[in-house]
Amino acid sequence: MHFLRNTAALTLGLFGASQALEATILADTNRDGKVDAAGKSDHAGRDSWNESSGAIFLANIGDSDRRCSSKIPQDPPSYDAAVDYNLCNDATGDIQRNPKYLAPVLTLPIPSLSDSATGSVVVVDKTAASKVRVFLKDGARWDYVASNYTFTAEQLRQGLSLGVDAREVRTADWDGRATLRFSVKDQGAEAQDSIAMRVAPVLTHHHSQLAEQVFVTDPRGFTVFPDSENVFADDLAKVLTEVGMKKPLYRVNVTDTWTQDFFEAGYTTMPGPEGPLVLRVMIASAQKRFDAYHWLFREMRSDTVGAVLHSTYGHTTDSTGNLETVPPYSLNGKSYPAGRTVMGSQFGEKPEMVKFLDAQEVQAPIEIDTTWLEVGHTDEFMQFLPAKSERGWVMMVDDPLAGLALLQEAQKNGNGKVRALSRATLSTDWADTCLPTDSIDDVLSRANFTEIQQYCYDSIKANIDILKRETGITDREIIRVPALFHPRNNTLRCDPPRNYTYWTPGAPIQEEWKAKGKEQQDPRRLSVLEAAGPRPASTIAKRDAAEALQVGAFYPGCINGVVLSNTEYLAPNPWGPVIDGKDILAAAVNAAYAKANYTVHYMDDWFSHHVQSGEVHCGTNVLRETSAKWW
Repeated sequence: MHFLRNTAALTLGLFGASQALEATILADTNRDGKVDAAGKSDHAGRDSWNESSGAIFLANIGDSDRRCSSKIPQDPPSYDAAVDYNLCNDATGDIQRNPKYLAPVLTLPIPSLSDSATGSVVVVDKTAASKVRVFLKDGARWDYVASNYTFTAEQLRQGLSLGVDAREVRTADWDGRATLRFSVKDQGAEAQDSIAMRVAPVLTHHHSQLAEQVFVTDPRGFTVFPDSENVFADDLAKVLTEVGMKKPLYRVNVTDTWTQDFFEAGYTTMPGPEGPLVLRVMIASAQKRFDAYHWLFREMRSDTVGAVLHSTYGHTTDSTGNLETVPPYSLNGKSYPAGRTVMGSQFGEKPEMVKFLDAQEVQAPIEIDTTWLEVGHTDEFMQFLPAKSERGWVMMVDDPLAGLALLQEAQKNGNGKVRALSRATLSTDWADTCLPTDSIDDVLSRANFTEIQQYCYDSIKANIDILKRETGITDREIIRVPALFHPRNNTLRCDPPRNYTYWTPGAPIQEEWKAKGKEQQDPRRLSVLEAAGPRPASTIAKRDAAEALQVGAFYPGCINGVVLSNTEYLAPNPWGPVIDGKDILAAAVNAAYAKANYTVHYMDDWFSHHVQSGEVHCGTNVLRETSAKWW
């Protein structure tokens, strides 16, 4: 809805004359980080909003002074107890707690007003009005401007200094648009002006943004289970030190192993006088991982970090390990300065999270098909790396036929009796666990092993074709990484006992835990699939009807790792066959990443994550730099 600018209803005598009353309200329409009250640069087009023009404001959803976080009990809620943590943040109520995130709005002085003049500033649309706050600056104080707030003649003569923020982010129910109408009345005359604004989207990180801090679940204090995950966290810290990560490893004290899957590190930004003004936003997965969300909202929020929680729940495809982001690109006249999100769907059902991503608009989601994967996450077979090229990035994808060829070549050269898995027993392994003893010959003689790799290759190719169509990427910009897959019901010969690897709700309590005072089995032992929550009946019915083969990583999936910089990459150690003193699988992975000018660092995740259907990426999370503009 548009309003006539600078209109005036004047009561004049038949032959009288009067200067028209004029009202002008301005915001940062040209997005240069300041409001131009002296010139005209913010005048044109201020009553409309589009991709290249229009004022931007932020959802002010941090938690200054931990006002909200401190009210959350230390003990997490029970498994079935949903708590709406969105209800308390800096934008709750009508008090301005974090003014650095206010978008500036000014009205031009009207010095000729009489003493009886009055004015108002209102958010026009009813829905927008319930989600947008307007404040008046009065010295060091910011006063809330309600819809019935009346400005005095003296205030209007001097011009108003206002600030605008939002109570919440863009959602499927509100696209973030708001029109502010400024009205002035004086001696029977009225003038109006309006500006269009829109709340900034919540964006996800892509790998061209440098890593600043890495997160990992550290279960110390939570569990009698040892050592594999404790060692994983300690080994990770050592690697980060080696590559020069400035911030220390953030150890997340929760019961959920899968740090990548219960939140996506995001951010929201608007133009500021010294560059983009940034509020980090932790995006909870759309699942029932209430213990993890309890930590997210209790420990992560601050005056510079907010979080969002969803009201609908999905299953494995809503784990945020299923959410990747294509770096920025342009195609067919359309630019994506913040890149685009990618999520996998299974059996034609989109993740619940897609609704939220769609609402942000800027990173329009790309849907791929992960039905062929049991867990169903994008990070199991693809990633994007920054590159010194015209495009600025390359895509890494798993190549099961290349992985198969490695084993076949080894067998052809007389190495068929070599152990397929080279991992030795480590001092931190449990005494009652064992490692696979299959040889290369054993692996290649498995039923349908070659056909399964072809099936996976074809499934990956179908998704590559989608990304080619959506991004314009070519085969020259795609690097293949050797990998192998297998159905989860066809495991290697010797797997860890189930009581080590998994936890099943309602299973008997183990006696050793009883002796140590544990009252229930440790939910941290849920596999990556179990932790995501049960599939709905509709999905199970589609799966059963389709009789689709679903697979997981045979060796630890090297593509399922952490991009640490423009040259350093952290991958799970694949523990491939060692021939002539060399891990042939790791060597092939090194060669693939070298094509993108990356050095690969390896760490063991066999018992901590791999046997539970995840890898290094699944067990970590990363905050990245946020300086790039999306507008």
